[in-house]
Amino acid sequence: MKKLLALSFCLGLALAPMAHAKGNDKKERKKARHEARQQAHRAQQNVRHQNRGQQRAVARQRGNAARQQSLTEFRARKQARRSNQNAEIQRNQNARNHAARNAAQQRQANRANRVAAGRNREANRSERRGNWSNRHGDRGHHWNGHVRNRNSYADARRHRWHERHERSWWRSHYSRFALFGGGYYYWNSGYWYPAYGYDTAYTTYTYDEPIYGYNNLDPGQVISNVQNELERRGYRTGGVDGLLGRHTRAALGRFQADYGLVVTRAIDEPTLEVLGLS
Repeated sequence: MKKLLALSFCLGLALAPMAHAKGNDKKERKKARHEARQQAHRAQQNVRHQNRGQQRAVARQRGNAARQQSLTEFRARKQARRSNQNAEIQRNQNARNHAARNAAQQRQANRANRVAAGRNREANRSERRGNWSNRHGDRGHHWNGHVRNRNSYADARRHRWHERHERSWWRSHYSRFALFGGGYYYWNSGYWYPAYGYDTAYTTYTYDEPIYGYNNLDPGQVISNVQNELERRGYRTGGVDGLLGRHTRAALGRFQADYGLVVTRAIDEPTLEVLGLS
């Protein structure tokens, strides 16, 4: 029995290193399998990360391509709108230029028609006056070309009409007076003149040039009639107010220039004749 126990003990001692080595081998294999699994897992994770990076890169490229295409399309649309706007602006400008040229041509044509019509009327009046002169003689009517008394306004301005006198003096020399534009005017040889000093209560003369009169009308009515006729013919006077303001005088100057009259910018006999008022 003792031998058997001793033999078992010896056998155990002999087998112990082998068992220990076998256990170590098992641990090593287990450790190796664990490390292999970890490496496989890490490799799989790396592959997965690489795939994700590639996917993100592809997504970024696609997004960049889409944004670039969208930006290109936006710029193209913007350029097209700008081109359309420029074309529309150019068309509008061309239309305005064309309308302005047509309007200028129409104004020139209207002016030429007015001038021709005025010359025709003056020619007819001249013919009638010539016939009357042949029948009745000159009788003090002085004609210069086809318009009578072209220098009559100059003669009127040479008249001594800037003198100042008392009412009694004016009454003793002239018989007709009219209150107009802030002062009294007297009538002499077809023209109204300012009567300075006639009435000390009225000393504001808005116009101190001679005003041709007709049909026994006061100067204010004469001016109103002239303004109405000028407005009817397209010459803007600034309104019919019966006063010879700067707008009315400018309209008179344009009318006289259009019809070949002496430009006095005042109401004289030739201007009233061409206007058809005298």
